[in-house]
Amino acid sequence: MTIKGKIRQISLLLGDWLLLYLSLFLTLVIRRQHWPEPNIWHDHLIVFSWIFILWLLIFYIANLYNLNVLAKGPRFTERVLRAIATAAILSLIIFYLWPQARITPKTNLAIFTGIYTLAFLTWRHLWRHNLRHALPRNNVLLIGYDQMAEELWQVLNTAPHLGYNPKLLFDYEPPQQSMASWEIISDPDKLMPAIINDHINTIIIAERYRADNQVNQILFDLLPLKLTYLTLPTFYEQLTGKVPINAIGQSWFLENLNLVDKRWYLALKRGSDFIIAALGFIITLPLWLIIVPLIKMTSHGPIIFKQQRVGRDSKPFIIYKFRTMRLEDNNFQPVGDHDKRITPVGRFLRQTRLDELPQFINILRGEMSFIGPRPERPEIVQELARQIPFYNIRHLIQPGVTGWDQVSGEYHSPSLEDTYKKLQYDLYYLKHCSIYLDLTIILKTIATVLSRGGK
Repeated sequence: MTIKGKIRQISLLLGDWLLLYLSLFLTLVIRRQHWPEPNIWHDHLIVFSWIFILWLLIFYIANLYNLNVLAKGPRFTERVLRAIATAAILSLIIFYLWPQARITPKTNLAIFTGIYTLAFLTWRHLWRHNLRHALPRNNVLLIGYDQMAEELWQVLNTAPHLGYNPKLLFDYEPPQQSMASWEIISDPDKLMPAIINDHINTIIIAERYRADNQVNQILFDLLPLKLTYLTLPTFYEQLTGKVPINAIGQSWFLENLNLVDKRWYLALKRGSDFIIAALGFIITLPLWLIIVPLIKMTSHGPIIFKQQRVGRDSKPFIIYKFRTMRLEDNNFQPVGDHDKRITPVGRFLRQTRLDELPQFINILRGEMSFIGPRPERPEIVQELARQIPFYNIRHLIQPGVTGWDQVSGEYHSPSLEDTYKKLQYDLYYLKHCSIYLDLTIILKTIATVLSRGGK
């Protein structure tokens, strides 16, 4: 996401946060029919501040900070009402389980929920109107045409909140046919006047044009206009959250994948993985006692499914899962939509991700992490490495139970084309892996499980 997009998301978050406190204040005014006393306000402020953290987390999980959803998402009001209802119910439960709270919140919570719902919907619909109609647009010049140019055009024209207007395309050999409605220029002598006349303020440069002396001279002469210059891979990465493999070379990996600089993050990640996996294993043991007999009673075969996968530094390991498929007539090929091999119990386990509980063992043994690229079978890795450039780079870090690709909003089949897309997301994670990104993936994973289930 672009810096502007992050600023807009932060603005939304701050607006939601301020509305929570304003709605609480109005609730107390309505409830008491006068300005609330300092001690009353203080007592409510302490208790509700913790509740507000829960509300904001629920909004994030419900995808209410996704600018695509805000700008053009269907049934937006329904999504908001469902999120607020969930937050209100959980808040009520917490209040009843929190005897230390010195307030009786039932009526206050009902009034607060009503006020906040109206304020939130008004605030968000104003934002939607702004994103659709009043957002300033940056006119974009793309220097260098390829398939990525078509994809960028599609992204920019379907995401108005990004604030970019694809306007001008320059290439010595422009495409004969193009889906994009770019104004196309192939004569470098016409490039400068076009930039000025079309009010271009953002220039995206493909890698093959970065060393072009004639183009560089033109752009140098335009420095007084204070234009924004970005390389095509960088711009593509900011917009899509994935790395354009066909536009990078070995130098990109040398410049961007220095994991030595992230050794403290990786050490902290390993420590937190171990602690959380140990606690998770203990807490979920009662579920194991339910799942194990269900699998045994409903289908023939072992309880635990074991399969060799490729881990960090391309070392093989055995992954553990609860078995979700029948053994009869099973060729153990990758799972597809509506796969008949999946048992009814297995389908529920997959949708809730409970089939992956045994991977706590893999995490405790240091073979996996909670966050990282999904591990593949050795024979699949061998075949994909022959067909997709840089595929084995994804094995620089530990594979994960969930990852950036899994929360991308796209379902990727085992096909070569979709595997190529998955690698783009995996490389983005390798470059940007951090505590912040890991927390984002965890929250988005929760949202994915609650909204559409697993595969």
